[in-house]
Amino acid sequence: MTSAIEQHYHARTRHEGEFGNLVYPLDQVRVDLQGLRADYDRVSAAHPDWTPQDRKKVGKTNWTGISLYSLNGRADDMRCSSYPITKPTPAAEYCPHIMNELLPQLGIGSLLRVAFYRVDAGTGVGRHRDWEMGRANGVVRIHVPIVTNEQAIMFNNGRWYHMPAGQAWYFDTSSIHAVENGGDEHRIHLAVDVRVGKETSHLFKRVQASDRIRFVYVRGRTFWKRVRAFASLVWSDDGRRRIAESLRVRARALRAKLGPG
Repeated sequence: MTSAIEQHYHARTRHEGEFGNLVYPLDQVRVDLQGLRADYDRVSAAHPDWTPQDRKKVGKTNWTGISLYSLNGRADDMRCSSYPITKPTPAAEYCPHIMNELLPQLGIGSLLRVAFYRVDAGTGVGRHRDWEMGRANGVVRIHVPIVTNEQAIMFNNGRWYHMPAGQAWYFDTSSIHAVENGGDEHRIHLAVDVRVGKETSHLFKRVQASDRIRFVYVRGRTFWKRVRAFASLVWSDDGRRRIAESLRVRARALRAKLGPG
């Protein structure tokens, strides 16, 4: 009997070699797969309890993660930052290759979050989109597969992709995307969120006219989402606390940008 994942997988063409501006390999990034796996093995041994996420869907489990760079410096903080004020977590101490060889190629001063993502065998993450992410908002995600299999695939904007281990990939999460792992082993990726700027812009493809049209739409949806979220937050004590925390984060980012003096 053919599983649902196999039906999806074989019904669609994997788009290897015909990449657009939403998903494509970053060939200029040098990746040492052996070094990556050694870092991952050390982190897994030292931090066996990974942080579950809350993107639930019927028949699917959550993905789990552990941060190497986070907003509060804790390995269980999986929040996505919009400002490069994150700091290394204790888990980063077990990752000399990632810290010293890989991340400098991606812009140390532009890091927003760095984390291992695990999608267990036979599970996945349902379709969704992260409106605040993507080049439209200057925040992009780079995936570096560490452990994968032929049936670990990612969906983006109507297409399925398989990312082989040991290669860095640009993946636009502001588009509708999903993950399926139909294999017998967990899928492990290193996910690196960076701010687009002078330090990182050379990594990515040039923005096309069609991209700019999409950016207008994404920015508009992001703006209204933030307006609705702010309106709902101001009516609760917890919401006002979160607003205050967000303002402190923005103030820290501004101070870091301006420097001492």
